[in-house]
Amino acid sequence: MLSYRALSTGQARILGRGLIGIAQSTAQRLHDAADDEERDEILSTVTAVVVDGLTGFTPVEQAGAERGDADDPAPEQDASRL
Repeated sequence: MLSYRALSTGQARILGRGLIGIAQSTAQRLHDAADDEERDEILSTVTAVVVDGLTGFTPVEQAGAERGDADDPAPEQDASRL
């Protein structure tokens, strides 16, 4: 199931710039990788961090119902993930 995340404009800009940095550094690492095995490890690791990291934000459908303010929500902090 696809679930959108509730982000403020500021959060979206920060994440966007961070994702650009991740993409640029990943591309450089892939270019410098010795073989396909190393490339697979790089892609697997980066994908896991990017995908799993986004789950820390409240899904949009829950944010609107809980806060009534989906335009500027605060991300939920899960202490077990810190």
